[in-house]
Amino acid sequence: MNIDDRWICSRCLHLIERGHSCANCGFSDEDYQPNPYHLPPETLLKQRYLVASVLGEGGFGITYAGWDLILDKAIAIKEYFPVGLAGREASVSFCAHPGDGQARNWYFAGKERFLREARILAMLSGVHSIVPVRDFFEENETAYIIMDFIHGESLHDYVRRSGGRLTPAALFPLLRPLLDALILVHQSGILHRDISPDNILIDRNGSVWLIDFGAAEELRSDDEQCSRAVILRKGYTPLEQYHSHGQQGPWSDVYALSATIYDLLCGQPPVEASQRLGKDILISPAKFGIRLSRRQRQALLHGLSLQVSDRPLSMEHFRSELYGLPLPADLLRRRVRLKRIVWTLSAGFIFLLLLAVNTWIGFPSSSGYRFSFSGNGISLRAYTGGDVVTIPARFLGLPVQSIADNAFCDHSSLTSVTLPNSIQTIGNMAFEGCTSLSSIDLSSGLTRIGSYAFADCTSLKNVPLPQSVVEIANNAFIGHPTGLILSVTANSYAARYADEHDILFFDPAVYTYTITDGYATITQYLGSATDIVVPAEIGGYPVASIGENAFSAAKVASVFLAEGISHIDDSAFLNCYALRKVTLPSSLISIDDNAFYSCGSLSDVQFPEGLAKNRRERFFLYKLSGIHRSPCLAPRAWCRCVFIVWFAFRFDTVRYHESSGGIVLLLRAFG
Repeated sequence: MNIDDRWICSRCLHLIERGHSCANCGFSDEDYQPNPYHLPPETLLKQRYLVASVLGEGGFGITYAGWDLILDKAIAIKEYFPVGLAGREASVSFCAHPGDGQARNWYFAGKERFLREARILAMLSGVHSIVPVRDFFEENETAYIIMDFIHGESLHDYVRRSGGRLTPAALFPLLRPLLDALILVHQSGILHRDISPDNILIDRNGSVWLIDFGAAEELRSDDEQCSRAVILRKGYTPLEQYHSHGQQGPWSDVYALSATIYDLLCGQPPVEASQRLGKDILISPAKFGIRLSRRQRQALLHGLSLQVSDRPLSMEHFRSELYGLPLPADLLRRRVRLKRIVWTLSAGFIFLLLLAVNTWIGFPSSSGYRFSFSGNGISLRAYTGGDVVTIPARFLGLPVQSIADNAFCDHSSLTSVTLPNSIQTIGNMAFEGCTSLSSIDLSSGLTRIGSYAFADCTSLKNVPLPQSVVEIANNAFIGHPTGLILSVTANSYAARYADEHDILFFDPAVYTYTITDGYATITQYLGSATDIVVPAEIGGYPVASIGENAFSAAKVASVFLAEGISHIDDSAFLNCYALRKVTLPSSLISIDDNAFYSCGSLSDVQFPEGLAKNRRERFFLYKLSGIHRSPCLAPRAWCRCVFIVWFAFRFDTVRYHESSGGIVLLLRAFG
């Protein structure tokens, strides 16, 4: 080709001698025979661009070598000419003739795509490794793109000429600028969608160039996804590009570039993505004898992942993995956010787990207790230990402030419980069904006892309620034994509660006592109440006896002696003129002389079932002795008393009532 008396090779555009083949590429102008639809050499476009020979063609266009007559430089000319949709007889006319009907519509739609490619390339002209576009225009019923001419060949041809493969040491430095370029392409909002060894050129300086943006598309957000043209290249196309509505993005070019690297290393493209569904049959590069570092192997296989979610989502990320570079700032931010989310979710899960354990199970201790956090303190949630319990005052340095609902429920072997002074609340059903529980020492700071807290505790006899108690559920002691006694402070809430619910109670402050061999003897009653209970335990010591003159001349009307009391001393109830009723425990062994001397109003003595007959007889004799010495009893009445006692002994079931001079005598015996 002659340009201003310079002969230039029509293929590689190097200077040649006239009439000779090109020494650089071996091309001969005389031997060149273009197809009838190709533009002939020296065709002038736009009065500026001179066409040389055909460099290559595809389904949608033809690429020519050319010359810019104004800039006097080599160029590449890309013509839109879809074979099958248009025809041309170049010897007659340079104009393309689109077909009729649907073919015509497809032709013009394709031309618009071609011009859009030109605009995309023009926008990317400043990006290194992207062939710059110098001009684009419409002419001859078609369109043209003018680009810089790259003196080189495709990577596909270069590798085949070099033995079919490239080593990792040669390939990865070669492709580094291409990855940098693709990052800028994506940041410009463009997807290439057709990366392969055929679309990467390597020039005579060893630089690589990405070409053929014919399948390129603009990046869209997930909300803007729409139908895309399906462009497939066997082995290089990711799975999402098989569908017009596939989720395409930078990760799609990551797959295609990874497939290109795989091909250049292994000598063949990877198995098509569509064939890897179900069972992934991708052959590892190691089986081709390719030695990759662990980082390179992982990056390559990561980029070839079938699923989008398993792939690097950006070319920056892929570059960082492949070359061991720091992660991009946005990815680092995403990872930081992701870590925060993971940590937040993990912390939330752990919190919910701990909350569930805290609420329903409790945290275990070495002593069989399970504790949970409650307010500012600790709640005892459950217990699985032995029969005698002393609850600790603290757990993990925090005070144990409550017994949770059902904490000891149905612990049938539990016999004794001691609460620390830090306990303020006993929850609902806390000790329900503890049928063997006979001793409980409540804390001095207790304020509330919940519903059914001591329900069906049938062995419970004595419960000390501190003055601090301000709330007790109506059914807290439901199912309690008849001998249950509450130890309370006079005029306290607990005293009123016991009185309202017909539960026996006493105030320890109204008794004085002495201790002998670990047992207490009541020595004096100091109170003013008329209906009294003598407890089985006082000050932590079991009460064994009622001492001499303990109740002497006391203005009591009824006396209930708790189980455990075994002895009533001489004159214990001397001159209790108002005493009408006495309830004796089955534990009673002896009653000394004159124990009830001068108790002229005594009319009701209740013996528990099973009390030995000889004990009853002794009581009657002592009672009779007391009556005999009563100054207000007439001889006739005394005789009737003798008869009553005899009749009681004889039939053992007699109940007798006699009134004489205002005196009522009622004797009962139980078989």
